[in-house]
Amino acid sequence: MRCAAIVVNFHCADETLGAVESVLRNAECTIHVIDNSVCADEQVKLELGLPAGCRLLVSKQNLGFAAACNLAWQETKADYVLLLNPDARLFPGALEQLASALDAEPQLAAVAPTIWWDNEKRWLLPTLLPETARLWFVRALARRFPQSIGHRVALNWLSWQQRLHAGNGPQPVDFLSGAVLLLRRSAVMAAGGLFDERFFMFYEDADLSRRLRAAGFSLALVPQAQAVHHWRNRATKNNLMIASAEKYLVKHYPLLARLSRSFGLPPHDPFAPLAGSVSMRGQLPLFTDFTEWAKWLDRVLLISVSPTPLGFPAIFRPIGAAPLPVDAELWEALDPGIYTVMTHTPVGLTLMAFEKAKR
Repeated sequence: MRCAAIVVNFHCADETLGAVESVLRNAECTIHVIDNSVCADEQVKLELGLPAGCRLLVSKQNLGFAAACNLAWQETKADYVLLLNPDARLFPGALEQLASALDAEPQLAAVAPTIWWDNEKRWLLPTLLPETARLWFVRALARRFPQSIGHRVALNWLSWQQRLHAGNGPQPVDFLSGAVLLLRRSAVMAAGGLFDERFFMFYEDADLSRRLRAAGFSLALVPQAQAVHHWRNRATKNNLMIASAEKYLVKHYPLLARLSRSFGLPPHDPFAPLAGSVSMRGQLPLFTDFTEWAKWLDRVLLISVSPTPLGFPAIFRPIGAAPLPVDAELWEALDPGIYTVMTHTPVGLTLMAFEKAKR
């Protein structure tokens, strides 16, 4: 077959089955599911629920996302391979639109669709941050001058993401997330293979993006193809992200890795210690429930929400779409931690930071 799909399961069999179903509704495709759960119940659910023709690989240990994808990659010879997170769903026609983009441009190595956070298409998810030395220095400057440089960087990033997702035809980008990603097999092999297994989880897609471009290929967002990925900010993954960010810096920017250690800065978010200083209200407010949060944001409308103080959006409103009021669903999607929201107020666009505390 022209296309194959890879889905990694980790204690989420019901979600994985939903992801598989969304692929099969799109096109004829060989699907490889790798179960990292090391759990008999998960294995049984998958064995009973997966449609005929799907291939289930059961790992004897949690290999991590990168190694699990590599295992399935070796099992398929399809020209195009789709990576799909268990909590992601393809909208009808998305796979064929992505494949058509690869058909049309031989130098395109990877393409991703417009990814919505919700089925109602209220919030968009951005493309992967450009994990480069330039971004690291921009972050460092924003950490030093959060009210001026930080605010400007957040506005520029949001504006660029909105324009990118409103484009017609494939839009060139430098980095793509592995959450929903269609890859050209020949390009990946020319770039050294799928994922570097030193990355247990996180940054394996940034590393692959760098290698594909270094090998002379390009990457693109295809706005007309659409999917949904129910993003949740889970604080439990922070340590994995920090560990992978450190490995990424060591591999690609060893000098920056040393600087990061010298100054005690988290490599994935070196301006995090000054999160409170971004707050326009002086002191970082602390909330334990939705009612308190909604009262604080009384009559304020949201344009984006970010788990970083600089305001790089995790979710954002499309260009031309009206800002939205706060709602309980959004509140429940946030783990305890520090957040920044881009808001529309009578005085213009404003960054406002807050902390969600454990109940």
